[in-house]
Amino acid sequence: MTTAIDSGPHEPKPSEVDPLDVVIPPVQAPPRPRRTVRVPRLPGQRIAVGVGAALLTVGSAVAAAGGSPALLVLTVLLLGSWALARSFSWALSAASALVLLLGGHTILSRTLPLVGWDYGVAGIAALVLAGIGLLVLLIRTPANALAVPDRSQRLTAAAALTLPLLSGAMVFGAFLLGQPGYAWAMNNDMVWNTVAGRFILGDGGIVGTAHANPSPLMNALVASWIAPGRSAAPEMLRHDVARQAELWILLTLLAAALAGLIVARAVPARRRALRFAAGLLGSAIPLSWYATGSMIEFGFLNVMAAVSLLFVAWLTWKELPARPVMASAILLLTTTLMLAAWAPLAALPIGLAAVGVLTRWRLFIALRGRVAALWWCAALQLPAYVLIVTLPDLAKDGAALSADGATPLITANSVATAAMVLFTLAVVTAVGMGRRHEFAGVVVVLLTGGIALAYLLVQRMGVASLWGYYPVKLAWLLCIFVTVLLAAIILEWLGHAQARGLLGAAIVLACLVVTVSSLRAVPLPAGLGSALPLNKVALSEARGADTVRSDRLFRIADDGSKTIVARLGAPGEDAFVNGWLLQLQADSSADPIRDHSYTLDADDVGQLCAAARDWNGPVVIETADPALEDELLTACTDAEITVRMTEETPAV
Repeated sequence: MTTAIDSGPHEPKPSEVDPLDVVIPPVQAPPRPRRTVRVPRLPGQRIAVGVGAALLTVGSAVAAAGGSPALLVLTVLLLGSWALARSFSWALSAASALVLLLGGHTILSRTLPLVGWDYGVAGIAALVLAGIGLLVLLIRTPANALAVPDRSQRLTAAAALTLPLLSGAMVFGAFLLGQPGYAWAMNNDMVWNTVAGRFILGDGGIVGTAHANPSPLMNALVASWIAPGRSAAPEMLRHDVARQAELWILLTLLAAALAGLIVARAVPARRRALRFAAGLLGSAIPLSWYATGSMIEFGFLNVMAAVSLLFVAWLTWKELPARPVMASAILLLTTTLMLAAWAPLAALPIGLAAVGVLTRWRLFIALRGRVAALWWCAALQLPAYVLIVTLPDLAKDGAALSADGATPLITANSVATAAMVLFTLAVVTAVGMGRRHEFAGVVVVLLTGGIALAYLLVQRMGVASLWGYYPVKLAWLLCIFVTVLLAAIILEWLGHAQARGLLGAAIVLACLVVTVSSLRAVPLPAGLGSALPLNKVALSEARGADTVRSDRLFRIADDGSKTIVARLGAPGEDAFVNGWLLQLQADSSADPIRDHSYTLDADDVGQLCAAARDWNGPVVIETADPALEDELLTACTDAEITVRMTEETPAV
């Protein structure tokens, strides 16, 4: 008997195989070496990269040669926006690039004193390296990954930039071709802002132990702006004031562009004419007498930096539903910058960030890897800054929040009216158009703004009037912001079908009437009788209409002596010159000579003697009145005074 050995599964006979069960294996081609497919760049992309490289080269050369750093800074900002636009919207990219640029400058300003590098050289070098890095990144980016703005985005940009560009062309054209005296940029608070910028430049960065400064952002920017070419300037104060005025104007134009962007983006893209008009209207608000006019009159250097950060916070909030991680990180960084610009306003961006994060807490808890690390860095830097910088500043200078000073003539009623109108219109758009995220942002803005205002009012407990310098200034800044939001919501309503009935028209008309009435609470400042004050500035500088007092100051200020002018020009002119001379050599904000800069009557010999005594050193009195020397010798027996006669004819 034969035994069969089972060596495997039963093999069926060919006749037993069902043809449907046969599986034919696929034919596999031999593997080919991997190859990167490069998409050719479009002509416009090549031109844009080339223009960026050219601007970076020219801007670097101008700054290195001692010229203005403006072109270099703007180029880095544009390149940064373009690089971020590979992953984010153009609006969020522009806002993020600005925040990251200011954040980098703040870090540099605080770390440079530790290493001892030259402040001006280090700032220019950092910008050049950042620009080169961004340019290399853009060149290495595949053409199909580079962001290209579409027609509606180009229209929006044109709407936001048209008025700022025209205003800038007029003002800077007058600076270049006219006879600028810069007296318009030297009022009130601008004196100490210039001195504070000089402190930072002299200290090699922000050194709180040497010169305390609770809001150093703008002064640090001024220090970076005046550093190039300063040592070679024939008149150092003229150089400093001119550069500071340039920076001031650029920040004003930036705020106008951001406001135009907010209002233009509120209008649907299909309503092209209305969107363009909305951009023009939005950009006109920061350029108006209400904002720029009062800013110039009172010398508020940090206003447009703070307002720009408020606009950045709103643009970022609008992008938060689509990009919650990036937008919340930028809001947290914006909060830190606001603490360095004008601390009470930091309540707004932190409020927006908190709502954005807490309503999406599961998303943020689930973050992992590099994204989580970067986000937590953005989050933790804020409490670190508060603990290391803000709280010590409050401990040292918190009492200053009860101080008084000159402010716009804005009332609490106008602030409350603007807030109520904004809230009402936000409710209408939330119910009628489903804009619930926008409504939530308005609620956060009004609540946090009210909390900040209440905090400043509490600091004035015990003072004769609660409605004083810091509360009024905060209310004014909030009204500028609220006015832009009102314009955006009104034009958003107009851009949709819901506004085409009688009810929509009535709501819009009522809001416009109330808004214009609120704006009129701040009258046109004397000497700036123009709806757009920069036009007035440009005309004045082109003609050299106000150069006598500033030229006199620039002539005297750089000789190194402690000088007071008396009976040299008209009383107002002497007060202007002395307001600067008595502060330029102050060692700190607490120097007693600063009090005389605000109160000195140079026609009063007794006040001249008191100022000379408090200045602690040889004081030169420059005058065109021969009789003044005998009066001073008789009255100022305990002060070291030298009288210097001048050829100028005294004012009658």
